[in-house]
Formats: sequence, C-alpha cells, structure tokens
Amino acid sequence: MFDTPKYAFKINPKPALRVNHKTIFTQSTKAKAARAYAAYKKELALRAKIIGYTLPENGILIIKFTMPIPIRGGEVRIGLPHTQKPDIDNLVKAFMDSIAIGSDEFIHTIHACKVWGEFGGIEVFEGEKYSNPANDGLWEMDETQ
Repeated sequence: MFDTPKYAFKINPKPALRVNHKTIFTQSTKAKAARAYAAYKKELALRAKIIGYTLPENGILIIKFTMPIPIRGGEVRIGLPHTQKPDIDNLVKAFMDSIAIGSDEFIHTIHACKVWGEFGGIEVFEGEKYSNPANDGLWEMDETQ
C-alpha cells in the first residue's frame, strides 16, 4: 500500500477528545480521559521533536495508524482494515493537534488509513510522489448537466 515510512512513532494511536476548560478540573470520567489525551498529545509532540518530524511543507500528509489487536482478539487480523472505533478523522485530528506548531492550515491533502497490527503505531510517509485527487479529474464537474 505504501513504501517504507519516513517517520514511525511507536505509540498507540488515540482519537481527539472534545473537552472544555471546565471538564479538565472535575473528577469525572471524561476529565480523566481529557488528562490522558493531554498526556498523549504531549508524548507524541515530544517524540516528534526527538526524531525531527514536522508537518510536511508541501501540504500533503500521508499517514497510517496501526491499532493494536486486543489480547482477547484471537483471530489473525494483522494488516486488515480496522473498521471499529476510534474513527479515522479523530485519529488524524489528534495527530495534527499534537504535531502542529502554530497553524496547520497549509495541509491541503490527507491520505490516511487505519489497520490492525500486533502493536500500535503511527507511520508517516513522503507525500511528493502521491498525486492530489483534485488534479486527477475526479473533482471536475460534468458541464452537460
């Protein structure tokens, strides 16, 4: 599906979480999840800094999320599409929120997939050789209608 990743993060992907400032300071279950999410973002940002990763300047992000198979999983699913929660858009948002320093508005194309794996991880690939679907004619309107 992809070539060798340029950057790899050995961390279990987590989805973005919607919280407000008030939630963080309560003792609710959502507050605990908010603190865990904040710790995840901090850890991912630190790992990105250590390996020298920043969002691609060309605006094309190609990313693969590997979701760990639960111990009770039983069947072999490694490499197959992960079609359960968390949703891929929330995984991408959490990644972008963790990595982006300042604004991420220059990202115009995102190719993302979510698969099962023995261990969790995030892999980022080079984007220069992948075409932008907007330039492939897929987005052109049929003028006869």
